[in-house]
Amino acid sequence: MILCQFCRHKTEALFTYVKHMKLHRNLPNVSFKCGMTTCNMAFKNFNAFKSHSYRYHKQQPATMAPVYTNDLTCHVEYCAVHCDDLISFLSHLKTHVKEGTGVTCPFKQCKRTFTILSTFTSHLSRCHKGRTEQNLLENIVQKSNDTEGHSQETSSVSNVVCHSVDRCNDKPSNDAMIELLDVDAENTDEDLFLQNLALFYLKLQAKMLLPSSVIQTVIEGFQEIHDMSQLNQMNKLHEKLILLGVPERDVKKVIDEVKDNDLFQSCNTHKLKTDHKRKTVFKESFNYIEPHPICLGNNEAGKECFAQYIPIKQTIAGLLQNESIREQHRSTHLDVHEKDILKDIWDGKIISQNALLKTDPLSVGLILYQDSFEVVNPLGSGKKKHKLLAVYLTLGDILPHNRSTTDHMQLVLLCRDQDFRYFGQDLVLGTLVKDLKDLEVSGTELPNE
Repeated sequence: MILCQFCRHKTEALFTYVKHMKLHRNLPNVSFKCGMTTCNMAFKNFNAFKSHSYRYHKQQPATMAPVYTNDLTCHVEYCAVHCDDLISFLSHLKTHVKEGTGVTCPFKQCKRTFTILSTFTSHLSRCHKGRTEQNLLENIVQKSNDTEGHSQETSSVSNVVCHSVDRCNDKPSNDAMIELLDVDAENTDEDLFLQNLALFYLKLQAKMLLPSSVIQTVIEGFQEIHDMSQLNQMNKLHEKLILLGVPERDVKKVIDEVKDNDLFQSCNTHKLKTDHKRKTVFKESFNYIEPHPICLGNNEAGKECFAQYIPIKQTIAGLLQNESIREQHRSTHLDVHEKDILKDIWDGKIISQNALLKTDPLSVGLILYQDSFEVVNPLGSGKKKHKLLAVYLTLGDILPHNRSTTDHMQLVLLCRDQDFRYFGQDLVLGTLVKDLKDLEVSGTELPNE
């Protein structure tokens, strides 16, 4: 039995597990972990994960991989970073070596210390190749198994182990595909399929910066090609069923049933057919927060001006719905801060003297900053005309390496730079400041708390 790391879906065979993981391939900022208990590999993209599964585990029986939280804690002095798997843990240790900090080998019965990255990497490859989390020092591994009733297996690592991540980027062989296709596949969840397809279209629009008109053209083009392919497939199926002696009436029923269960066509011709319908699905599926317009008044030209404000209380509540965010929040507040050691903003004087952040374990630290940017090429008469001012939010309670990524920065307010200068910061930022004061006094409700 193999357990999905994202939705806890259970499957019996490796092929059906890989097929199910396709539904999560467009999730942002995730790593795909191998589902086998004897393998600790994790991959940044789905294709590498699929190739690894086909190449190294096609003949192994499926066993449920136990799910751990706070698995590995860094054993370097003055560092207590938690990592979810062995790959990310070793990568974290390498950052210490790069900084010149001496790192003791994390595996049992090995007491060597390294200050040179190439030496440390070579040592891991030669002396600890194929080791698992069970071989780490006891003060590093802090297991909390979420899979109830699952017996912990102590079987040795399989002889077939992936020792090169680069090789897993290659396409799987045809033999592996044929062998895996012999396994009975499970039905695809319609809601997960719709969410995955919608997430793909959202990625094209938000990250690839494709206009909605281009996305609509791509969808319509692929749908036409898909329809032609399906028509040819249905004709072939009709011929085969007639040759097998199936009555014409039953053949028509089978073909109609197959057409009705075409998920790709169903999504593209109904819920995701137009840009308006796609935006509706985005708002319903991905925790969308509606911006509120703030009327600033009339400018010097007599034109009514507005700023767009995304309610900060709803933004924080939405972020705290994520279990990973809540876990990082707890880890930050439970971390023991060493005197005279500065390693994060939480060791600074201002935060350490803040009564709310210091005494309340459920307090949330917010980092707000503003930036101005041009949305067009600032040449000639267009200079400063379309310049925008934005206010962003980052949670101070998440891990430091996450605070520096743009994916964890949330937009709070947006207005024209000219309007900000004309109406002043009191009017533009007044709603934001009011919500911040309300948060300080009343707070917000945490899910499941």
